[in-house]
Amino acid sequence: MKRVAISIFIIVIFLFANSAGLVAFWKFDEGSGTVASDSSGSTAKVLDLPAEAWYPDGLSPNTILQNINVAGQGQIATVDPGEQISISYSIQIFAVFALGDIRQAFFGYSWASSWPPWDAYTEIYSGMPGLYPGVTKKGTFNIKVPTTPGEYNVWLLGGVALTMHDAVAAHTSPPTVLPHAKIIVRRPNKLPTAYIDSVSPNPAYKGQTVWFSGHGTDPDGSIVTYEWRSSIDGFLSSSSSFSTSSLSVGTHTIYFRVKDNAGAWSPEATITLKVKPKEPSTISISVNPTSVAIGESINVSGIISPAHESPVELGFRKPDGSTFVSMTQSDNSGSYRWSGPGDMFDQAGIWYVHASWPGDEDHEGAQSSTISFEVVEKQAKLIITFTPAKLRFRHGETAEITVKVTNTGNADATEVMIEYEHMGSIPRERWLSVGSVPAGSTITRTISDLTALYTGSARPDDTESGDPVFTVTTYKDPRGERQIKQTFYIPTYIDVALGELGDYQELNKIPFSPGQVKAIAFRWSRPTTSVRVALEMSWLSTFTVSAYLYKDYQWSKTNTKWSPFSWWIYYGDIQLPEEWGIIVLVIRCDNWIQGDTISVRAP
Repeated sequence: MKRVAISIFIIVIFLFANSAGLVAFWKFDEGSGTVASDSSGSTAKVLDLPAEAWYPDGLSPNTILQNINVAGQGQIATVDPGEQISISYSIQIFAVFALGDIRQAFFGYSWASSWPPWDAYTEIYSGMPGLYPGVTKKGTFNIKVPTTPGEYNVWLLGGVALTMHDAVAAHTSPPTVLPHAKIIVRRPNKLPTAYIDSVSPNPAYKGQTVWFSGHGTDPDGSIVTYEWRSSIDGFLSSSSSFSTSSLSVGTHTIYFRVKDNAGAWSPEATITLKVKPKEPSTISISVNPTSVAIGESINVSGIISPAHESPVELGFRKPDGSTFVSMTQSDNSGSYRWSGPGDMFDQAGIWYVHASWPGDEDHEGAQSSTISFEVVEKQAKLIITFTPAKLRFRHGETAEITVKVTNTGNADATEVMIEYEHMGSIPRERWLSVGSVPAGSTITRTISDLTALYTGSARPDDTESGDPVFTVTTYKDPRGERQIKQTFYIPTYIDVALGELGDYQELNKIPFSPGQVKAIAFRWSRPTTSVRVALEMSWLSTFTVSAYLYKDYQWSKTNTKWSPFSWWIYYGDIQLPEEWGIIVLVIRCDNWIQGDTISVRAP
C-alpha cells in the first residue's frame, strides 16, 4: 500500500506542478542509458542526464542529478590506479511531503568493501530544501580511486532521514540500476624498452653514410613511436631504421627511445659514435694530343693523390656549350687513362675537360683544373721528297729524279700534281700527275725528262745550285685546294780534259755548240816560273774564257777574257809553282758560226 500511495502522490504533485509552471522531470529506466568507451577499449553504460537519485525504498523524484564531470572527462573517466581525481556536480533537491522534510544526498561508490558503503561515499547535501523547486547545489570534491584496475560505478544516493548516517545506513545493498557515472581504473602501464641494434660504420668519416637500426619491446602493449637524437646534431629520425650522411665531425652520444600505445616513453638507450674529418685529396689531368681532327680520338690521363682505386668522372664541354660525362677507373696506384672514341669529337673548335673523383670513407673527393684541347676539320698533309738517281750529274746528262709523296694527314689528297721547271727546258714548266694520295699512304713517281745544265762561270770543281725548281702547285682535299712549294736543285759539274803542257803545243780542235761550256786543263811538272796560253778561233764565233790556276791546294781565278770577233785571246804570263801545277781554261761559247773551230796553244 505504501508504494501505491507514493505513486499516486507523485502524479498529483506532477499535475500540481504543471499548473504552477513546473518543468517536468522523469523517472529513469534501468535499461536505458548512454554508452561510452575509454582509451583501453572498454565500453561502459551510464544513465542519461538529468537523472533521479536512488533511494533505499525505491525511486523518488525529489533529488535530481543535473550534471556530473569525473576527472574532467564527463560521466565516464579512465584514470590510473590510486589516482586522486576531482568530481564536479550539480543537483536539484526539494521536499515531497512537507516543508520540514529533512533530506540527505551523497555519492556512493561501487568499490565499497560492504554495504552500507561506510568506506565509499561522499556527502554532498544535508538539510531541508523545502517544496519544489527546492534548492540547486553545485560543488566539486576530490577522491582517490582504487589501486586495483577495473570498472567502478558512481551513484547519486539519498533519502528522507534525520542524519547522513541514517541515510547511508538505509542503503544496505548496492543499487541495481545503471550508474550516474563510471570510473575505469586502467591497469598499470609497464614501460617499454628501447634497443640499439647497430650503428655502422663506427667510427665514420664526415660525409660518409651511417646506418642506424633499433627496436623496442612493450610487455603490455605495442610500440607506436621511435626517436633518435644526437648530442651534437640534435633530432635525427623518427623511424626505427634510417641512414644519414650529414653528421657533424666529433664524438656523438646517440640516444634512442620508443613510446608505447599508452603514451609512455622508454628510458633512452645510448651508444657512442665518432665522426672523423676526411683528409684532402687531389686529381690531375692531361690531354694527348692537344689537337686532333674530327673523328680522331684523344687520351685523357691523370692521377689521384693519395693513390686510390676509384671511379673517375670526366666532364666535357663542347664548342657549342653542351656538356656530357664519361666514366673511367683509376688503378691501385691512383692512375687513370681514358681513350675517347673518334666519333665522340664531332665539332671543330676548342673543347674543355676536367676530372673528378667522389672520395671515399676517409678522403674528400676532388676536381682537377679544366684544360682545353682543339678539334679541327680533317685535312691532308703532304710531305714530298726528291731523290736524284745519283749525287751529281754531268753537264748535259739526263737527270732522273724519284718523287715520293707521303700523306700524313687524316683526309685523302686528290688530284695531286707536281710542277717542275729548269732553265734549260723548253717549255720551262712541266707536270707530273701523282693522282690520289690516301691518308697515311705514300705514292712514288719518277721524273726522267730533265737535262742537267751548268749555267754559270764558276770554278771547275764547283757544284752549282741552279734550276730546275720543283713545286707542288695543286692538290685537293675536303677543305679545298692547297699549295705546297718546295725547291730542289740538280747538282751539275763540268768534265775536265787534261793534257800535257808543252812548248807551243797545239791541241786538237774543239767542237762547240751555242751555250755549251767546256774546260781544258794543262798540267806541267818541270820547273818554270811562268806560262803563256793563247786561244785561236774563227772570225765570227765568240767565246768567254776564264783561266784558273791550281796551286797550294787551292784554285784561284787569274783572268777572264771575252773574244768579240778576234782571232786570238792571249793570256799574259801566269806565275806557276816551281814543281808542278794545273792551269784550266773554262770556255763558254756565246755565239757559234757553223764550221768554226777553236784551238788552244800553250808555249
